[in-house]
Amino acid sequence: MDVKVKSYNHYREETKYTLSLVFTVISMMVCVLFAISFIAIGANYAAYLQIIGAFVFMTLSGLLRRRIQTFTRYIAIMTSIVLVLIQGAIIFGSGYGFHYQIFPLIVVIFLLLDFNIPYERISIYGLSFLGIASFYVCELSPLKPNFTDYLVYEKYYYSISLFIAFMGLLIVLYYLSKEIFSARDQLYSMATTDALTNLYNRRTFLKRGEEAFKIAERGGNQFAVIIYDIDSFKSVNDEYGHLVGDVVLKSMAEVSRETIRETDLLARYGGEEFAILLPNTTPEQASVVAEKLRSKIEEHIISIAPYKINRSISLGVMGYHFSITSFDDLVDKADKAMYKSKLTGKNRVTVYDMTDPFYREKRQVNDI
Repeated sequence: MDVKVKSYNHYREETKYTLSLVFTVISMMVCVLFAISFIAIGANYAAYLQIIGAFVFMTLSGLLRRRIQTFTRYIAIMTSIVLVLIQGAIIFGSGYGFHYQIFPLIVVIFLLLDFNIPYERISIYGLSFLGIASFYVCELSPLKPNFTDYLVYEKYYYSISLFIAFMGLLIVLYYLSKEIFSARDQLYSMATTDALTNLYNRRTFLKRGEEAFKIAERGGNQFAVIIYDIDSFKSVNDEYGHLVGDVVLKSMAEVSRETIRETDLLARYGGEEFAILLPNTTPEQASVVAEKLRSKIEEHIISIAPYKINRSISLGVMGYHFSITSFDDLVDKADKAMYKSKLTGKNRVTVYDMTDPFYREKRQVNDI
């Protein structure tokens, strides 16, 4: 899954912007439709009110498109409450059901404002209370409606008002669920992938490796691990800078991804070190894959104007063996094989051999 990781603040602002724009545009359209219907039945004052409301929402949507969000959300919410209050308590009676539009509006209040910001949290409480109070003012208002023929159209508009309230809730819930799934994808991406290379991260590699190890312990399929490191990578950062170093890492990751099989798991293990988990693979087969990858990287020239950079890699290979007690131990052996590749000339593949005395000696490796 290719998901770009965004910061929490960016994600929160984009969510509020999208929902605010949807709310203002839909509110404008509803106002226009109500204005037309009110003109048709002779409710001119109500029609004028809806036209004013449509103009306000149109202006607010224009401000939002220009990313002017400071007070637009508050004005949009207050405009909706005022429209419902005037129509439900003064122009028409409660039988028209306009006040039921308060229900989706309260959900909108919680979505458009941020509960983590103190003044917006207070605004959520205040506007929600105002919305609920407006509902009961419309429901219990003793005022006689100004529209003289209000009883004729009560049932008709009551049905329309309920329909709009339900549709409003559905639209809000649709966008809410969409944002929740988007947030879930963001969290999944952050937890499983490396932000720079878009490869799996060390945590995911170790988790999948543990699963493969348990399957192999129960007599399942063989698997192997390749650990490799970019030779003399520190000199890239020292000579060209860390930004160029990042480009080199991304380029190496892309070549590696194109070289291995789709069933293999490629991860950035740490720094300039990468790891590959190869299911259903023997050590001999893994060494063939490693040699192919080594050759591809050796031939690969990274062009970063005005530089042309070429680096090799040193690889270590280790396959599952019944004597190994954990996946961490298997990875450690592949890592030691990789260091042997570095110490014996770099740009080569080494398959771990348990009988080799090389691995029983303590060695210190610096920037190789």
